[in-house]
Amino acid sequence: MINTKDLEFSYKEIFEFANDAMIIHCAETGDILKVNKRACELYGMTSDEIVGMKVGNLAKGNEHYNHDNALRKIRKAFEENILLTFEWEISTHKNGYIPVEVNLKRLGSKSSKLVLAMTRDITVRKVAEQKLRERNKYFRRLMSISSDGIALIDQKGRIEFLSESIKLITGRTARSLTGRNIVEFIHPQDLIYVNKMLERLSIKGSPFRSGSISIRVKNNSGQWRNHEVYFKNFLGNLRFNYVLLNFRDVTERLRREEEDREKDRNLNHLARLSIAGEVTAAIAHEINQPLCAAVNYFAGCRNRLSRENFSRKDIIYGLEMAQNELERAGKVVTVIKNFTKNSEQSPKLISIKEVIENAKDIINAQIKNRLARCDINITTDKKVLCDEILIQQVISNLISNALDSMKGLDVASQSIDIHVFDHASDWVEVSIYDRGIGPPEEMISHKIEKSFYTTKEGGLGLGLSLCRKIMKSHRGKLTITAREDGYRGTRASFLIPVARA
Repeated sequence: MINTKDLEFSYKEIFEFANDAMIIHCAETGDILKVNKRACELYGMTSDEIVGMKVGNLAKGNEHYNHDNALRKIRKAFEENILLTFEWEISTHKNGYIPVEVNLKRLGSKSSKLVLAMTRDITVRKVAEQKLRERNKYFRRLMSISSDGIALIDQKGRIEFLSESIKLITGRTARSLTGRNIVEFIHPQDLIYVNKMLERLSIKGSPFRSGSISIRVKNNSGQWRNHEVYFKNFLGNLRFNYVLLNFRDVTERLRREEEDREKDRNLNHLARLSIAGEVTAAIAHEINQPLCAAVNYFAGCRNRLSRENFSRKDIIYGLEMAQNELERAGKVVTVIKNFTKNSEQSPKLISIKEVIENAKDIINAQIKNRLARCDINITTDKKVLCDEILIQQVISNLISNALDSMKGLDVASQSIDIHVFDHASDWVEVSIYDRGIGPPEEMISHKIEKSFYTTKEGGLGLGLSLCRKIMKSHRGKLTITAREDGYRGTRASFLIPVARA
């Protein structure tokens, strides 16, 4: 059998040596009737000093932590017979005022008039909470002044959270937008992409985890602004069942980029006009030849028709040949027109061989204008994604430089070779070889990377600068080196990536 005295002794020991400070109060007055060792340590007093004190004597003693409020809580716990838990601040002899967590519970029956208070020092926890609050305030402030916005949406597009920076971005407050659907603020033409994105994200087990999308968002003034949106899919996560959006207004950036593109278009246009102007005589010759031939064929047909006996077959042949010559002249005009017109970039999938073949009229005009010779060797027909006119402009600029480097040589020595071939499996290379004086050392040592570099007297340096920018826009590479095949001269070449599916 369990000895009752041993049991009572055990409970007394538990009370005395508990980790929490324990105090027994009178439910009516709040007077302290009994304390344990931990309570003495917490308050920095002996049991004899504490017993008999009013509960308010242990409180901080301000408008919140005083005798009346403490007694009110003791009576509530006693009358309602509940476990009443709250935070409090006490006065100690050693540490001044410290925060504690208090649990109040009626002790025994209602006739006992006793309440047990269990008190625990929470100073460390409060310091950690304060640090966390300060850190949250810091990050909240950081997000409120950020140029980027952060949003959480559910699978239907309902806004669950918005960073305060939305005020700077759209002029609307986070509170006014939370709970609404993002489709309310997106341009109708962009909704198809947004709805498809939400549909894919909401599929259970979807591998569609992250990505980006460009949309137009209406601000508080009713203007449509361009935004870049990066998203991460956490739908299905038990603790974070949202789609996380990071978005930024890029309207001004896109405007500046468009202005830069317009400047590039104008520079490219001027450069092409300059090349066309330099070879005007050769172009006129290219057009004059088929026109004169056509005139001769027409004259021959007229002479035959003036006779009584003429061959219908000869007339048809003459007209067909005249038509062919006129079409050849028309093709030259079309090529020159396309080459010199100022238009936006229009990349297309085309074989590198076709690009070179279509540029032959311009190349021939440049070569004939200087009475030079040109051999073209094409050993690949791989497709590239490019703006054909811009790539032809690079070729024309490099040929123009090659011709300039051979000024002063006798006509028989002025020769240019164009080689088009595979460079590994991912690139095609177009190399232009001349037999001039060779490139200056500073050009080989990467001075070509600087804008407007020129070795020509009175030159503006637009040619190589434009070539570099055009190749950069095509993810290509431009290099200028001395020839390494035993001949004196320069090798100007560019690589352009092979188009992938």
